[in-house]
Amino acid sequence: MADEVAIEAVIFDLDGTLLDTETAATRIIERLLKQFDKPYPWEVNRSVIGLRDDVWPNKIITALDLHMHMTPAMLLQEWKREMRANMPSVPLLPGADRLTTHLHLAGIPIGLGTSSSTEGVAVKRAANPTLFSRFSAIVCGDHPAVINGKPAPDIFLMVAKELGVSPTSCLVIEDSPFGVEAALAAQMWAVAIPDPRVGHEPFHHAHAVYNSLNDFDLTRWRLPPF
Repeated sequence: MADEVAIEAVIFDLDGTLLDTETAATRIIERLLKQFDKPYPWEVNRSVIGLRDDVWPNKIITALDLHMHMTPAMLLQEWKREMRANMPSVPLLPGADRLTTHLHLAGIPIGLGTSSSTEGVAVKRAANPTLFSRFSAIVCGDHPAVINGKPAPDIFLMVAKELGVSPTSCLVIEDSPFGVEAALAAQMWAVAIPDPRVGHEPFHHAHAVYNSLNDFDLTRWRLPPF
């Protein structure tokens, strides 16, 4: 498998993979729903991880029968407002700085393929300028060439195109099953770093699963070791 291919580029997901935005996002939605005495079950939360902003609000509204209380647009607007306020305090996930720094200094092109909107990524970039400076290509969920979001391959294929690398020579690092499906649909190598609450089982189709970016095995993928 990995010893049969030379990885020429690494593509990262952003939320839940490099930035611990999923924790902040969950707490914000929980607060927003509390005013309607509605819980935010983990099953619903898990079902929207990795989806675009034009998809996940409607899924939550429908799953929790919130149509009488708010529209998807209202939920998204309030969520964005609170996320902007919280972003400066959102930490990098373990290993994110170390791995992206190492690959960048080793001359391995790294890209970012995220379902987040351009507006959302701008807020995250402002709070993490050093991290974002390492990416040679950044493709957001609302990129004009991205017709379908994850689990469709559009986002990752566009990153590979902007990096000038064949999709089959790209390694994708993701935290969501939708993201892994998108990487596989793009004919890329897929590595999963699951949320501990999700576990490894939903990622049986990934080429490798690690508990943390600190566990990422560079030598398995024939990448320069630390």
